[in-house]
Amino acid sequence: MKIKIDIDKWKRKKQYAFFSNFTNPYASVTSILNVDKIVKISKKYKISFYGIMSYVVLKTLNEIDEFKYVLEDNHIYKYDQINVSFSVLDDSNSINFSRTVEYTDFNKFIELFNYAKKEAENNIQIQYKRDFNKCYFTCLPWVRFTSVDNPMNYEVIDSVPRVCWGKYFIESGNYMIDLSIQINHAFQDGYHLGLFFNKLQENINLFNYE
Repeated sequence: MKIKIDIDKWKRKKQYAFFSNFTNPYASVTSILNVDKIVKISKKYKISFYGIMSYVVLKTLNEIDEFKYVLEDNHIYKYDQINVSFSVLDDSNSINFSRTVEYTDFNKFIELFNYAKKEAENNIQIQYKRDFNKCYFTCLPWVRFTSVDNPMNYEVIDSVPRVCWGKYFIESGNYMIDLSIQINHAFQDGYHLGLFFNKLQENINLFNYE
């Protein structure tokens, strides 16, 4: 479900008008997160860490209203939820992208995630779906990083959040991870990025699987 936004009445009218004139309106932040709890759950229950991490990040985005505003065919809509498409490698270590996976409860999400992951790994062609209320996830499980620069087509501006995390590592006895998020500054500000990281850490800490 979506609602069309009257830009003249939108609280971000001024910020949208300013940043939407930029050839590069995107901004990104990288920070470190404590993922000790979900790494241990992943190992204990043999659940994909990529899947758990994707769920808690997607849950966090859906808990912040500003991430539900979407640029679609030169109009702005507010959706009731944001979904995700993610990258995987096939047998030749070439990158593929998954079908869009809907945000739902964890058990259903991880089922859909694993199915979409297997499809992409096996180069199974899926029917194209033109959807706008989504984010893109990827990971670099081989390295740590201090920033990420996403490939972009600046002739086609979008509002899609792009999230990437790296190799988890141990610091002070806890598993930690570097995570980068890129947003369109016309839709979110630094305040919302701070809110995202704080809520994400809280969701990681509260995640349970029994």
